[in-house]
Amino acid sequence: MATTYRFRTVDFRTAPPGWRIAFATALGPIVEPMPGWLIREEVEYDTRTEDSVTCTGSREVVAALVVEGEAAPAYSHPDFWQILGPGEPDPTPEETAEKVARRAPASS
Repeated sequence: MATTYRFRTVDFRTAPPGWRIAFATALGPIVEPMPGWLIREEVEYDTRTEDSVTCTGSREVVAALVVEGEAAPAYSHPDFWQILGPGEPDPTPEETAEKVARRAPASS
């Protein structure tokens, strides 16, 4: 049996006030309130049937982002940059431009 490993969400915890998600875009920084944290566990799946086989015991806690009404890992968004805690300053347009430039594919 061929298997693959993926994480699935098993819990959601609301973030306290002040936690934010920063996105780096060509138009500048976008900062939004972070809804919460996802608790995810790694599961082994049968690649033929897509049935879960077993939990590996490995877990991750990741920042959550709401996409089309569903909580998803913030890192899955292509413009995701960083998590900002309460009291941390928002990124500046200059910092954001540097981040966007580093992401740009190198031209030949």
